[in-house]
Amino acid sequence: MPNTKNRSRMKASDRERIATAFGELVERGYLLPFAGWEVCCTNCGWAEVAKQIGISEDDEVDELPADLKTVWWHEQSDSYAFCMDGGAMPQTEEFLESIPEDADFEEWFDEHGEEIEADSILARTTEYTMLLEPLYIHWRGDKHEIVAALRAQGLRVMAPPSDGKCIVVLPDHSTFHADPVNGEVVLHLDGDETVLTIKDARRLARALNRAVKGAQGQVPTL
Repeated sequence: MPNTKNRSRMKASDRERIATAFGELVERGYLLPFAGWEVCCTNCGWAEVAKQIGISEDDEVDELPADLKTVWWHEQSDSYAFCMDGGAMPQTEEFLESIPEDADFEEWFDEHGEEIEADSILARTTEYTMLLEPLYIHWRGDKHEIVAALRAQGLRVMAPPSDGKCIVVLPDHSTFHADPVNGEVVLHLDGDETVLTIKDARRLARALNRAVKGAQGQVPTL
């Protein structure tokens, strides 16, 4: 017999936890218009939301009902958050690289498109299931209710500072990197950005170095 006891103790993936939170929100009247990989970008996502609630393509997204409640994210955000790649899935890239140089792309894609999509969905749902970078969720409704539903699943969530900003689901580990931009240093930490002058970046580096050495001295011995 399978060891169901041990299986039940296995930690749910981030995708599973988000899906559970979204399922509870759907029960509370939220629209879940599509899976996170079914639309490419923000504009297409809102257009699909509008379509599903009966607003024509000629109307503006600003005309969405004030009482609309919805949660979703799109393919670019999904690839960035779960695959650390804002473009195509690795499997899709392999398919594209395999196209013969003399092939007609449209004909080739008509023949292999469904296979590419199936492989991409399989990879997202079985292989790329844990957050590596922040996931940006678009929403309408009660931001506190949405954040609470996600946090109830043990997810790290940043509440949006205003209604026009995304809700951000963070990986279990802190995400950190820094980039040189126009003679300054842009520090990225858990979805937030801080611009530092070179002088301030050096001061921060020295302060962090001192703090690390101090923390190492506080680690108890076994």
